[in-house]
Amino acid sequence: MSEATAHDNQPSNLEKNKQLVRNFIEDTLNRHDVATADKYLGQIPIRNNNQQAMGTEGFKEHRKRFFQEFPDSHTTIDHIVAEDDRVLVMLTTTATNKQTGKRVTIKSADLYRIENGKIAEHWDVVDRSGMA
Repeated sequence: MSEATAHDNQPSNLEKNKQLVRNFIEDTLNRHDVATADKYLGQIPIRNNNQQAMGTEGFKEHRKRFFQEFPDSHTTIDHIVAEDDRVLVMLTTTATNKQTGKRVTIKSADLYRIENGKIAEHWDVVDRSGMA
């Protein structure tokens, strides 16, 4: 096998980064397994959003509270794009409020910066109008 062919069969860093984000979403957001966040998030991931404490523990606490309120939540990746060390996903989350029984839809655009095979930084814009 030529060197070029061997290289062509290896997943690119862009594909690896996209798979990392897919796995993170599946494990933490869909399986509701917040403990797996340690596997995906860097030492001190920076969250560029005022609504959640920074870091892995802040993410876990936020998700635990969300899953208590919306125990059947499921997140779908509508679009995923990677460039350099960034992965952008457009997400749709559907869930039922445990207290009210009301079905809700949340849309978001999430941008992740990947460093050394882990999520190092995160930005998001969230449309919660489907929760009203």
